[in-house]
Amino acid sequence: MWYLLRFILNPACNVRFIKLNFSYIFFGGSKMVKTIYFIFISFSLTFSQNNFISASKCGECHQEIFEEWQLSMHARATSLKDPLFNGMYQLAIKETEGKLKSKCVVCHSPMSTVFNTISMEKTFNREGITCQFCHSTTHINGYQSAKNMELELDTVYSDYPDPENSAHPSVHRKFFNNSELCLPCHAVMKNPKNLEVCATGAEWKTYYQTTKKTCQDCHMPTFNGNKSHIFAGTHQNDLLNNSVEMNLSHSDSSRQLTITLTNIGAGHAIPTGTPLRMVMLKVIAYDSSGNILWENWKENPIKEDKTGLFMKIMADAEGNGPVPPLSLIHN
Repeated sequence: MWYLLRFILNPACNVRFIKLNFSYIFFGGSKMVKTIYFIFISFSLTFSQNNFISASKCGECHQEIFEEWQLSMHARATSLKDPLFNGMYQLAIKETEGKLKSKCVVCHSPMSTVFNTISMEKTFNREGITCQFCHSTTHINGYQSAKNMELELDTVYSDYPDPENSAHPSVHRKFFNNSELCLPCHAVMKNPKNLEVCATGAEWKTYYQTTKKTCQDCHMPTFNGNKSHIFAGTHQNDLLNNSVEMNLSHSDSSRQLTITLTNIGAGHAIPTGTPLRMVMLKVIAYDSSGNILWENWKENPIKEDKTGLFMKIMADAEGNGPVPPLSLIHN
């Protein structure tokens, strides 16, 4: 009965608690307790979802931050708002016979881990990486996915040293100022063979050893005393311009042009994360009249000029290998 009492006293408690205690009640409890449990679990799942606070509600007080978040890829992380992710997500579901259906949603709609449903009919999943998920995080227990983040929905956590206010309970957590907050979703993704398909965390750790810069230093710079919630990335030209340096050199005798791209600012590889990302270098030579004399590729850089293409390619010793999403489950 303690389990039922806990839900009554704290309806905002993490729904994952139900899973932890299911076997004890089911196998050890009486028939009456089991009946009460199943009735109550149905009620508590619905009731707990009512404790979701939409980002728009946060925006009533934090208007500037909310407007920034609306422009971010965090707000557009779902299959409903990101056409590239949706295309690959639908392909992943089809080619893996549904094995990746929930794997991707865990980080793209992390509130799904709190309320135990990946349905996109739910508002909390449609909002992507929403305010309440990050700012309800009280502890971080690993860096494999959003499931490693422990939440308390009745408290707001942040990096403010003295966060007391009358709007809601507020508590300071120092990890809001460092990469620990980002790593559960951005550190590593391995396939069944323990191959790191995504390895941004390891790349960043190498960078941090010499620079001591965190994810927030680049992706959440401070403006007017507040950290930016646009979460700058490759979709912002300013960040790209400060990350990559291009140098040109040419030889009149050999009539060769050498182009060198150097990572001068990114705290990880370029590109990083999913192997779906790539950087393509396009070079075009014109004559004095503006006519094209030469270009390194016209339609497909993979086939026409691999030296102008930067991406992670999965392959075996013979050079054969699956491309995502199959690489995530390939044995």
